Amino acid sequence: MNRTRPIAVVLALCVSATLLAGCPAGFDTAAMTVEQSATLPDAGVISVTNVNGRVTVTGADTQEVSVTAEKRIDIVRRWFGENRAAADYLDDLLVQVTVDEAGVTVSTDIPDDFFVRGILATVDYTITVPADAPLEIDAANGRVVVAGIDGAVDIELANGDAECSDSTGRVVIEVANGDADFEHGDALAAEESIDMDVQNGNIGLGLPADASFEIDAIVDVGDIDDGGFGFEIERHVVGESALDTVGQGGADVVLSVAVGGIELRQL
Repeated sequence: MNRTRPIAVVLALCVSATLLAGCPAGFDTAAMTVEQSATLPDAGVISVTNVNGRVTVTGADTQEVSVTAEKRIDIVRRWFGENRAAADYLDDLLVQVTVDEAGVTVSTDIPDDFFVRGILATVDYTITVPADAPLEIDAANGRVVVAGIDGAVDIELANGDAECSDSTGRVVIEVANGDADFEHGDALAAEESIDMDVQNGNIGLGLPADASFEIDAIVDVGDIDDGGFGFEIERHVVGESALDTVGQGGADVVLSVAVGGIELRQL
């Protein structure tokens, strides 16, 4: 049984709302910065969910999860008779940092009626986390950037681009519409695994020139570029695949694209 330390949550709200001038009649914009932090329990997992906006996560030598959230409200159309300013809706757009024995969860809560009322809500996250902690990100629309995580990384993104670098644990990146890129600058250990899946877009993978790994790659419609690693590529009518051993083998590299391409590069 894991020993659980007392959970300390420190919430520091730094709020600054700015209305932008010069918007067309009936349109309005407001922004607010929210800062929160929480202590990650032993063996805890960090989970981040977002609807609209960028998510940037960096690993550090710390036990704290530090969150800076830039909230933004854009009123793109108004209901008849409604005249509330965009700033009035900022408090309804919630950034939540919660802690339990399983770990720390960072999430965005957007009222269900915002969309039909012509209110666009966006949150851009900048998060610093313990480098050795597992990280899970689930995002709908936006860009995801992760760096310096030694624990397992699991990214799921519907629309946008995902980038990961300087991470040495198990890496899983799934993107529906957009590109996925992972750069592994250090030596690739035999126990590591890289799993990247893109439906519509491209996969980029940078590995040390002397890396050894098992490659299992497929593009249903598109091409594979081996980046000089020299593995065998089988060409099909509209796609390509590769199932081969590079160097001494070891680490599992699984890459899959429905429509797009796969490009490896040597670092």
